[in-house]
Amino acid sequence: MYIVIRLPAFSLQAVLAQADVPMREAAVLVGVEGRRVVVREMNRAARQAAIEAGFTVAQARARLPAVGVYEVNAMAEATAARTLLGVARNLTPRVEESAPGEVTLDTRGMRERRPEALARHIRALLKRAGYFACVGAAATPDLAAIAARVQAPGAIVRDARAFLEEVPLSAAGLSASLRERLHDWGIGTLGALLQLPRPAVVERLGDEAGEVWERLAGQRARPLRLATDAPSFRESVEWENPVETLEPLLFLLRRLLDQLALQIRGAGRYAGAVQLTLREAMGEGHQRRFTLPEPTQSGALLYRVIDLHLEQVRLESGLTGLALELEAVDPPHRQRSLFQTGVKDPWRLSDTLAKLRGLVGEKRVGVPRLRESHRPDSLTLEAPAEEIPAAVAEEQAAYGPALRRHRTPGSGVRVHLRHDIPAFLETDGARWSIVAAAGPYPLSGNWWEPGRAWAHTEWDVELTDGRLCRLAHEGPHWRIEGFYD
Repeated sequence: MYIVIRLPAFSLQAVLAQADVPMREAAVLVGVEGRRVVVREMNRAARQAAIEAGFTVAQARARLPAVGVYEVNAMAEATAARTLLGVARNLTPRVEESAPGEVTLDTRGMRERRPEALARHIRALLKRAGYFACVGAAATPDLAAIAARVQAPGAIVRDARAFLEEVPLSAAGLSASLRERLHDWGIGTLGALLQLPRPAVVERLGDEAGEVWERLAGQRARPLRLATDAPSFRESVEWENPVETLEPLLFLLRRLLDQLALQIRGAGRYAGAVQLTLREAMGEGHQRRFTLPEPTQSGALLYRVIDLHLEQVRLESGLTGLALELEAVDPPHRQRSLFQTGVKDPWRLSDTLAKLRGLVGEKRVGVPRLRESHRPDSLTLEAPAEEIPAAVAEEQAAYGPALRRHRTPGSGVRVHLRHDIPAFLETDGARWSIVAAAGPYPLSGNWWEPGRAWAHTEWDVELTDGRLCRLAHEGPHWRIEGFYD
């Protein structure tokens, strides 16, 4: 069984989907023929208003003043073609790009092989992406293509002779001379041609008619020319009128990300990162690369990441263009250790971190890590690890008690020495005796960098109430660095 998916009025559908115009609104696609601009394609609403191919724009608007007029958009057609191919590849790798806006699938090896169920599923996927599809199914690719072209929303061909009785000759792609000769014979449908004996058809009409007869009878099934993998997963949009608000941008982003997700899923790959580019009418625009918490094929998860970021972006002027690109990676394979625990929900953690960055700043969120320096409190922020090593009590005990360092070292501290060793500690309104002291521990660094050199001396002391603290001495000033647990 073969299935053909076709987007009727492909060029027009591509433009309407990118402009977010519902298919129920009458619209035509125009092009230049000679010195005139004429209608080339129209949707069902325009056809119901008696608009025909070859009409001028004035004639079309005379029939329906509210009809929308659009021009060919190669970028929109490329997006529609990639989306159509992505939908097909989500079902099977045996896919052929038969014509613009038309693909053929071989259902062998597919999990779901019932043509009715497949047709409903395919139309639902493409409708979600903004396209109307016709689906034909038959025993050969040619019969399936005829079924998708002559009936909306398609047909399941089980009896070729019965199906072809009312199908016109033009649906089979016959040459003009052969159609004319068949018409002279009084044959106006493919079913009538199929009723003739093949030897007589070949004898009187030639080999072309014999090949057509075999294809219609299902005796010849041509091999499919399988489509190659997409080199990249990229979508872009340009606007004539700048977009000033966030809502239309988010709506289009969601649609484009769903289309990219379909494409990358059909190729059997995953998205490891997303590149976002926003082009401004006046200004440098905005670029951002998002490294995903884990590889995904979900358009909804990709949208969550960008949505949270755009809430924090402020641009100087309206947007004139948008580009999205997924960096494809192989399917994730990870075997966790028995003594390690991973992040329960990496995407939820990513959302939380994005919100925190919006509140406190990009460079103020992360996991603190000590720098390779002897300077106290010298640390940097890193992204959280995907897996958290299990705590080992013996390793923790080897370091002794933890020092709870003050972010702002205590001020107003006076230390009295006895034989150059701290003996008393005074703060505003309190005084303690120091019963034990360890030190001094001189520390210094960055002496090779002008203006960044530092040096001080530290003491670890025990107070009369049993508390352990660390004191720092720099010049004539003392401060409390922190207390030990």
